[in-house]
Amino acid sequence: MKHEILTITPEMAKVMLGRNANNRPLNKITVSRYASEMKDGRWKLNGEPIILNGTRLMDGQHRLHACVLSGVSFTSLVVEGVGDDVFDTIDQGDKRTASNVLHMAGIPNGNVIGSAVRWIVTLRACMGRAAITSYAAAKTCSSTMVLEFVKNNPTISVSARTALNTYTTCRVYTPSFLTAFHFLACEIDQQAADDFMRGIGTGEGLPSGDPRLTLRNRMVERAMKIHKERNEWVAVLFIYAWNAHREGRMLKKLLYREGDRVPAMI
Repeated sequence: MKHEILTITPEMAKVMLGRNANNRPLNKITVSRYASEMKDGRWKLNGEPIILNGTRLMDGQHRLHACVLSGVSFTSLVVEGVGDDVFDTIDQGDKRTASNVLHMAGIPNGNVIGSAVRWIVTLRACMGRAAITSYAAAKTCSSTMVLEFVKNNPTISVSARTALNTYTTCRVYTPSFLTAFHFLACEIDQQAADDFMRGIGTGEGLPSGDPRLTLRNRMVERAMKIHKERNEWVAVLFIYAWNAHREGRMLKKLLYREGDRVPAMI
């Protein structure tokens, strides 16, 4: 067995992939995420090897496909001469989640914030489109990208605290979504965002038809399984209520029909 650190070019990656046989199915979303990190210069040498034996690529197909897709070379430890009898033991480690990475960076509420960042990515990608139909955008958001986002947007920690306070008062929806929504709303108007969260949290003093109270009641009914909207539909209902609140409109009903355009937050 021998090992060395190599700069793997797209051409070298194609040669190595020529030895890729009987490997696990390729995950195109993972390849896309890795390729994005390579293009953006976020890919780092971390000691995780490309593993080959004489005729077979045993580990590293996603990184090599990402290299070809991005057209960017990357540096990696390459191990040659590993026996076929150990193939089923490779890549069995428990992956670090975004929550793990944020915790290790000393960021409080990492489990909430990690999921919130992916909600932010999803909402930004979907607003103004025909419908929220998938979480593909969020799936390309690696733990490294989540950590970078949090470092560049420290106010998300404030949004997490606000969301957890709201959730403690009334479990209108998940803390991670509430964090994401408050963060995006703060980009528009922080005072209005805080007021919106207080309203859906307590409902105190709000007249019938106030969009915050209408949303709050709808989410309470959903928790009681009176309504069964999918997660992505709930996001749209929040946007409807927020926009009505911003415009000073009363809103007695919240309706979403599949295929409806997802409005931008105003």
